Amino acid sequence: MKELLEYVVESTSSSRVLVFDDDVMVHTRFLEQLDIVQSSKCAEHVFRHGRGVALLGASEWGKWEQIEGEMNQMRGLEKKPISCYSIRSKTFGSFAVLYTRNAALKLLEWLEMNESSKQAMPFDHAFVALQEHGSMVRVMHPNIAIMDVRHESDVGANRTKQENFKYRAKKHRWNLDDFPRALEEPDFL
Repeated sequence: MKELLEYVVESTSSSRVLVFDDDVMVHTRFLEQLDIVQSSKCAEHVFRHGRGVALLGASEWGKWEQIEGEMNQMRGLEKKPISCYSIRSKTFGSFAVLYTRNAALKLLEWLEMNESSKQAMPFDHAFVALQEHGSMVRVMHPNIAIMDVRHESDVGANRTKQENFKYRAKKHRWNLDDFPRALEEPDFL
């Protein structure tokens, strides 16, 4: 991830870059949904000052009551089918993310600090730190990208319950009808 973020900061002229993890699954109408996301008030808030991050999907382990309230407020600003919410301490996932160059620079700083730490954290913990330092980090909902959880976790070997797609879809409010590959037999077994 470090090399990719360095490339975003040093080599691209674009103000935003979309990055996918290797285990991402995208919405059946991903490009159409991405256009809606990028023209939404959510994206406007995220990218207004060129230092935000938009997660196109997430694993939300927190409580949905507060999140729903925030999303309803955002929906009140426009009549688009996609809303968003601010990342929470139990929001994880980097499987499809729109980064600004300035956010990528801040994430590089976090990575360097994290690598030198005795207790290094997984990369997706950086988003909360980024938000705590003034960057806008929002999760688009409904998600237009989810992660393929049908494989053993590289982060924690004791996460067998997290490999259950139906459990994860219910917990994170992923609509599996929008991700038909999620219901197929995985091809890596």
